[in-house]
This record gives sequence, C-alpha cells and structure tokens, in this order.
Amino acid sequence: MSDPIDRLTDSVTNGLAIAALFSKEAAVIADSLGPFIPLISEITHIKFTNLTDEFDGLMRVLNFTMAVQNQIQMEEDHKVLISDYLKTIEGGIVNDLKEINASLDDITQLNIAWQKRVLQEDNNVLESATIKMTEIHDPHETVKRGTKVYKKIRMGEDIAIKEKILGDDEKKLMNDILSQVVILKKLKESQYILQFYGIAQDANAIYMVTEWCDYGNLQEFYQDYGPLDWHEKTQLAVDIARGLTFLHTVAILHHDIRSENILITIHRQAKLANFTLSRGFNDPTKNMMPTIDTVRWMAPEKLKDHRNLYTAKCEIYRNLIVQENIRPSFSNTIPPEWVKVTYQALQDSPNARPPLRDMFMTLNHLCSKFAPPPSSRPNSSRYPTDDDLPSDDELDLAIEDLSISVLTVREAILEHKKKDGDKVKSWESFKYHAEEFNDITARYWKGYYLYYGLCPIDDPSDAEAKRARLEEAANLFKEAADYGLSDAQLRYGHCLWSGDGVRKSISQAIEYFQLSADGGNPTAMYNIGNLYYNGLGVQKDEEKGIRYLRLAALREQPKAFEMCKRKCISLV
Repeated sequence: MSDPIDRLTDSVTNGLAIAALFSKEAAVIADSLGPFIPLISEITHIKFTNLTDEFDGLMRVLNFTMAVQNQIQMEEDHKVLISDYLKTIEGGIVNDLKEINASLDDITQLNIAWQKRVLQEDNNVLESATIKMTEIHDPHETVKRGTKVYKKIRMGEDIAIKEKILGDDEKKLMNDILSQVVILKKLKESQYILQFYGIAQDANAIYMVTEWCDYGNLQEFYQDYGPLDWHEKTQLAVDIARGLTFLHTVAILHHDIRSENILITIHRQAKLANFTLSRGFNDPTKNMMPTIDTVRWMAPEKLKDHRNLYTAKCEIYRNLIVQENIRPSFSNTIPPEWVKVTYQALQDSPNARPPLRDMFMTLNHLCSKFAPPPSSRPNSSRYPTDDDLPSDDELDLAIEDLSISVLTVREAILEHKKKDGDKVKSWESFKYHAEEFNDITARYWKGYYLYYGLCPIDDPSDAEAKRARLEEAANLFKEAADYGLSDAQLRYGHCLWSGDGVRKSISQAIEYFQLSADGGNPTAMYNIGNLYYNGLGVQKDEEKGIRYLRLAALREQPKAFEMCKRKCISLV
C-alpha cells in the first residue's frame, strides 16, 4: 500500500493541473465575450435594482402593515387589559362608573405641596388635622393592643389611639407632622387603607387616632384563626394589592410592608397601616439600616446596599413576602398561578419582577376561582303566590329554628376562652360548622371537645363511648394537622405519643411535634427541646434542645421557662 502522505501529494498535484486547465478555458471564454460584458453588466444591474426596489417596497408595505396591525392589536389588548383592570381594581381608584377617581389628583397635589413644605405654613389646613381630647371616650372594658394602642370611642364609633411621646426635636416638627396627617386623612378614599382621623394632644403626648380593626394585624390573625382556606388567603392578597395600588397611584410608597403593618377588620378585610408619606417616588430613600424586625422583609437590592433607591419594585417583593406568610409551607395543593406569580415577584433583579397591576389581575383571578358558589336567591321578577308560603308546620319549625342562636367559630372560640364561658354553646357552634360547612378550624375544636370530654356525655363511665370519642378526636386532629394547623399538629402528636384514639408511634409523634414547633407553637417547642436535650426518642443534641427550649421560654411557656431556670440555660 502507498503511503498516505504520497496519496495526498498526488491528489493535490492532480487538483492543481485541473485548475490550470479550467483557468485557460475561462480566459478564452472571457476574450470572446469581452465586447458584451459592459452591456450584460448594465442590464443585470438594472434588473437587480428593479427587483430589490420592488422587494424593498413590498417589505416596507408589509412591515408597515404588520407594524400597524401589531400596534392596533397592542392598543386593543391594552384597552381590554386596562378596562378589565379598572372594572376590578376598586379600592378608591375608580368611581362608580369605573373611571379614574378625580379626587386622586387632589391627593397627589397635596402630597407634592407637602414635599415642597407648602402645607406646613397653612394654619387652616393644619387645624383640620387635630381632634379634641374631649371627643374621645373610654369603652366599657379596657382593650389594649401591644403597649401603646388602646381601643376608644369617638362619636359612637370604635377607634384606636396610639400614644407617642415627642422629644424636644420632634416638637419643633409638629407642623410637619400635622401636614402629613392632612394627607393621610384624604386616603379614606380607599377602603383598603387604614382610615386616619387625626391627631389629639394633651400635655404629655400626642395620640394618632385611626379606625379600630378587631382582628389585629395579619400575623396575629393567622396565628389565632388560621389556617385559612384559599379563597380567604387570595382575598386578603387582593386587598393588600388594592391598597398598594392606591398608594402608588397617588405617588406614595409604603416603605414598611410586613404582616405587622397589615390590619384585619371585623369583616376580615385587610388594610395597610403604619406608613408615612416619607418622600416622593423619585426621591432618595432614607438611610434605613436593616433591623432584626425588618431584614426578612427587605428586597435583595436593599439588602445588598441599604443606600439603593427604594422603588415600587421593592414593594412588589415585600408584598409577595407577606403573601408567603399566609401560605401553608407544607401544603402540596398550592395553585400553580400562585407559584408562578410568587416566582416572578421574588426575582433578584427588580426589572424581572412583574408590575403590580399584573400581580393584582392574577390574584383577583385566583380569588374568583376559589370563591364559594353564590347562595340561591328567590327570583325577584315575580310575586310570591300561596304555593310559595310555608305550611303551618313549616312555619312553626322556622320560628323554632330562629330561636337557636349558633355562634360563629370565632365567637365560639372567644366564648370557650372565657373563665365561665358557655361550653355547650361553643360545642354546638363547633359541631355545626364542622359538619355543615366542613370548616377546618371548627373540626379541630370539635376534636378538642371530644378529646377532653367537654361535649355533652350521656354516661361518663362508658369506656366504649370514650374510646369512640378519642378515635374521632384523633381523626379530626390529624385532618387539621395535615392541613397545617399547628395546634392540631401538637394535639395529634400527643395522641400518637400516648396512643389515645390511634396506634402509638413515638417517631410519628416527634414528626408532628416538629411541624407544630416550626409553626410557632410554644408547647411543641418545649416538647421538641426537651426531647433533644435529654435524647428521648431522638439522638441527643443539647445545642438543638437548648435552642427550642429558649424559644419556648421566650414565648412564656411555663415548663420551658422552669426547665431553662433549672438547667441554667440563658434566655439571651
């Protein structure tokens, strides 16, 4: 066989010979066509120019047509989007005709005037921000929230007053404070913003006067009345989005969105609270350093450098952090739309986060999706006939039913917690709402009453009946526990630990104690801390045990406090 290099050399030599032959033939042809080349070139150029001009003309027409069509389609889509948005946003942004509320411009102009320090010089404006102390009265029972907020009555309406002691420097800024209050009062246009009535003063302090919200803040509401169903979760999220949209519409950024600053009314409606005007949209943010209370709510760009500009995109991030706090962390039934909007809003880059409008539309769609079916109503288009009237027996039954007053679940819980509360009325409420409406909180409390024998019992000595009650209680605890209710996780853990109504399982009990502890239940924290500290049912881990015991003690769990004291465990 020949060498590969020799074969390659032969191929190259042959190729060069062929190329030389073609080159000679091409030269002969070129000489023959020489006189015709200018004419051919000119004709070719003219034809090419005509073709390209025609093509470019067609493309320009086509592109223009496409651009116009796209622009028309975009404008139509935008009109539809804005129309749908205005139909659903509510919250004081639109009037009854679904048009932009004209008073919003007045609020914006007031805000601009405040930023230019014009309002501070107008005594008539400042006078409208003050309330006389003689208008405020005490309720029958003292109600206090936190250390400085009290429930009072003004003009027959429940109000909240928050005390603030002014330092000497702050007293000099009193006109500035009052001018802010003038604008805050105007925000009553939105029912999703805490209504601000004004400021009262005495010799010692000033008092911010606002509407009273019975359920406290969002964090307290969820701890006391959770878990919530998806309709209520999304409804609260929509309320918050409406409040934020209203603020942004009048060029106000909240700057401190977190669960503690969202209050819940007696109608279970969310309202934004605890914000000041601070500055306009384009003004630099204050040099606000992260604190232990605020750091977990801060957007990534603010965490990287607190001097970065605070924008509406920061509020979108913080808003979704709030939403995540009302979502059960272990549920596998989270709607995909919620997952998607959460993923988008929690993007590290502010530019990658969606507009608040888009978030609202998604949340509002979810809220409608999970809304309970409307109750059937009589057809008002016709008058009732004799056939529509109830018989005497039915009428007697209806009157008898009206005499039975079933408490709401919330009222039943409050009644239960009273020192001499009516346990029978509470039991009737829990049983009714658990069986008729499948209310998960009521089902947990029904289990509680069965477990502790607080329900009516025919024969306390009947062992078989007691066993049946414990089994039903354990089943109800498990149902509520798997739904995410931390108190139920604790109770079901105890059932598994002791074998009450269910097969005894220490390992499963510890799993439910852990879930409850992670959900913030102090007794579960004590249980987990005690187990790890002493190595009971788990591998001994004193450091982990001390951490949970300390957390429980700081939440005033008596056994945890005593154990920390006995074991010389510092609480700080």
